[in-house]
Amino acid sequence: RFSVTVVIALFYRIYCKCKFSECKYHFVFDKNTFYSLTSYAGWNLSANIALIARTQGVNILLNIFYGVTVNAAMGISTQVNSAVNKFVSNFQTAFMPQITKLYAIGDFEHLRKLIGQSSRFSFLLLFALACPLMLNIDFVLKLWLKTVPEYSSVFCILILIYSLVEAASKPVGLAIHATGKVKFYNIVMSIALLMNIIFSFIFLRLGFSPNVVLVINVCVGILCFAIRLLFAGYYKVLKIAEFIRSVIFRIVCISVFVVPVPLYISRYYNQWIGFFVTSSIFLCLFTVVVYFIGLTRSEKEGVLKAIKAKIFILKG
Repeated sequence: RFSVTVVIALFYRIYCKCKFSECKYHFVFDKNTFYSLTSYAGWNLSANIALIARTQGVNILLNIFYGVTVNAAMGISTQVNSAVNKFVSNFQTAFMPQITKLYAIGDFEHLRKLIGQSSRFSFLLLFALACPLMLNIDFVLKLWLKTVPEYSSVFCILILIYSLVEAASKPVGLAIHATGKVKFYNIVMSIALLMNIIFSFIFLRLGFSPNVVLVINVCVGILCFAIRLLFAGYYKVLKIAEFIRSVIFRIVCISVFVVPVPLYISRYYNQWIGFFVTSSIFLCLFTVVVYFIGLTRSEKEGVLKAIKAKIFILKG
C-alpha cells in the first residue's frame, strides 16, 4: 500500500511538471514560515492523537468491562455511522477551501454566512439519512446481520446522534483552523476528548450499562461544539448569538417538529411496512418543515427558482 501511494505521488509530480510550466520545485528555507507550519502541524497532531486515544481507549474499556460481544456491537455501530457519514463528508469537503479563502481575504460577513449555511446543511443532510435509519434500526440490523449482538441498536442510535452534533460543529472548527491560531484551541479540545475516557472508566467502574459510554460521547460532542463556538467568537470568525439563532435554534425546531410523529407511528408497524411508512412520513414532514423553518428567505427563493427552471426544461 505504501508503494502504491509513492508511485501515485510520483505520477502526479511528473504529470504536473510536464503539463504546467509554473510547477517547479526548489528548496527554500524560511525560519518564520518553517516555525509557523511546524507549530500548526504539531498542535493538530496532538489533537488527532487525543481523538485516536479517545476512540481506542473507549474500545479497550468496553473490552475490559464487558468483553468482545460489546466490542462487536461497537464495531457494527461504527460501520453504520461511517456508511451514513460518507455523503455528508463529501459535501463538507466542497466548502472547506471556501472557508479558508474567505478568512484569508478578510471577508468576514460572507465567512459567517458560509459557516452558518455549512453547519445547517451538514446537519440536515445527515439528519435526512440518519433519522429514518434510527427509527427502524432494529429491522435494518436484523436484515443486515440476521443475528444482532446485544446493544447494537442503542449504540447505533447514540453514535448517529453524536455524528449529527459533529456535522453541525465541524464547519466552526474548520473556521478556527483557518485562523492558524490552534495552539490553545487544540489543548482545550484534547482535554475535552480525553475526558471521555476518564468519565467512561468511572461510570463503567460503578457498574453502569455500556450504553453510558456513548451517552458520555454525545455529551462530550456537545461540549466540544460549545468550545468551538467560544473560540470562534473569540477569534471573531462568527457571532455566537447570530449562529445560535440562525443554526442551532433552527435545527432544534426541525428535530422537535419532525421526529415525534414517525417515532409514534413506528411503534405500530414493523418489518418492511414500518420502514416504508415511517420513512415516507418522515421525509414528507422533513421537506415541509425544512422549507418553512430550515431555510432563509433567500434560500427559499433559490429553491423556487430551481424548481421553476426544472419545470420549464421539462415543458420545453
